[in-house]
Amino acid sequence: MAGRNWCGVIAMAALISAGLVIGGTGAAAEAKGDVEKKGAAAAPLPGETPEDLKVRTALDQTLVSVDFRETPAAQAVETLAKLAKLNIVLDRRILFLRPEVRVTLTVKDVPLGRVLRLVAQQTEMLYVVRGGVVFLSDEEGLREPPVREVYDVADLAAPRVGQRPPPQGRTAEEVIYNLMDLIRQTVEPGTWDEGSGNSAHVFEGRIVIVHTPQVQRKVRELLAELRRTRGLAAKVPPGEPARPAPPEDRPEARKLRRALDETRVNVDFSEVPHLKALEQLARMGDINIVPDRARFEDPEAAVTLRLKDVSLGTALRLLVGQMGMEHAVRDGVVLVSDDEGLREPPVLAVYDVMDLLKQHLGEERRNPEEMLNDLIDLIKQTIEPGNWDEGSGNAIRGFENALVVRHTSDAQREVRELLAGLRRARAVGPNDPAAR
Repeated sequence: MAGRNWCGVIAMAALISAGLVIGGTGAAAEAKGDVEKKGAAAAPLPGETPEDLKVRTALDQTLVSVDFRETPAAQAVETLAKLAKLNIVLDRRILFLRPEVRVTLTVKDVPLGRVLRLVAQQTEMLYVVRGGVVFLSDEEGLREPPVREVYDVADLAAPRVGQRPPPQGRTAEEVIYNLMDLIRQTVEPGTWDEGSGNSAHVFEGRIVIVHTPQVQRKVRELLAELRRTRGLAAKVPPGEPARPAPPEDRPEARKLRRALDETRVNVDFSEVPHLKALEQLARMGDINIVPDRARFEDPEAAVTLRLKDVSLGTALRLLVGQMGMEHAVRDGVVLVSDDEGLREPPVLAVYDVMDLLKQHLGEERRNPEEMLNDLIDLIKQTIEPGNWDEGSGNAIRGFENALVVRHTSDAQREVRELLAGLRRARAVGPNDPAAR
């Protein structure tokens, strides 16, 4: 279901005329709210306007505190808009089709973007930034027609410094065709079918792509990251995104991990309803715990748990386990749900593994491509095994001594840890900052 995705897609410009604009004016929602802004402006994304950059920076860096209790969706969104002084468009069609939609959410000092994703999850909507405005609607309301872009990739087809010549004299054109296949397999796979209107073609050292603006942005990000891993940073066009910090390295994630590891708690729950028990544990540790209420079949089901002087993380694991649920840490928030509810859309990452393909003295000489394929097999067999099938939406491909991985942020973290462990075992200094 669309509402279970934790990300947005690009909105149609026509949505502006069909939407309810919620900005700095209008009636206040009944929920309480606070706001705090931190950090400097982010680097612009490919093709991003200054207005969109300003809004995205606010979504990433504005910390908000809200207490929504059965608040109508329009009022909840209005509160967020007023707190962050942003313009938000809520599709009137959604309000017409589901006027009863309400939001229950209590969090403190959480990035506005995460709060919007939580609201979107509860209301089965998505959001996106377009034209300096945040749009909320469903997939149908946010669908946008394809556009054509031409990408000069001749530099990516040239041999890399320190790279052994390709086997069987592979030509630059063959490398470019491999790159085109890589794009189709890792950037929104499944959306390139003949009847979709989307396509990719090779012509004279260039790749011509017809797809939505959102996918074009992801293609530019992938090409920029491939250039960085190959030491072609000077050829990355101005404005291309800098490599973001891994989710586990962000300040709010580190703060929450410290609280889970270091805070000691005493728990004495006797037939306490599940949702109330989670609320009480959140207050004990002064952390944000957000239950996916739609996944609790019986919200009044009770739990009994008594613990003395244990870490907050241990108490959380035991409590959630007794409820038959699972939890995950995202953007400084503990989400409690089942497997399906915690499933995130895949993200794309590029890993430079050229150093891992170099052979030590005394080792049997092997083809680097064979070693790269062995590394791919190792990752698929030890990280989320069985979850790399074509229908899963996940993928891992090699390209010129680099790995391109499409999987969840949790799986990407495991890939970074595995590569770092392999480097330590081989006593090879890492070339990829993302794998440190």
